[in-house]
Amino acid sequence: MLRPRKEPDPLHGRRKLLAEQEKLLAERMSKLHQKLARNGEEEDPNDPPKPPEPPVWRLEEDVQRLPRNTAPSVNKRVLNRQKRNDQILFLIMMVALVVVVLLVLALARSHLPGMVAGS
Repeated sequence: MLRPRKEPDPLHGRRKLLAEQEKLLAERMSKLHQKLARNGEEEDPNDPPKPPEPPVWRLEEDVQRLPRNTAPSVNKRVLNRQKRNDQILFLIMMVALVVVVLLVLALARSHLPGMVAGS
């Protein structure tokens, strides 16, 4: 009824592959631990040691401040256009506010106690 298998363990190949991968991973980990023990130096010991890099804020201070290449007239035109647009928007909002206030006053006046229709 049960036929004998050609391979005694069907998972033998998979186990072998995993064992090989685990071995390679262990070798890699040991190399990384050695590299960390040497403070992150490169693998080649013949290379001269690198000077320590300055901190980032030091690099930002050393950068020369380059002048902007924008002409003053361009900035004035942009600011004048923005100012004009802001003034137009302000006037539109003021007109809308006045209209709303007049509508509220008209509505309030129509609901006064003596103004009821039919009385």
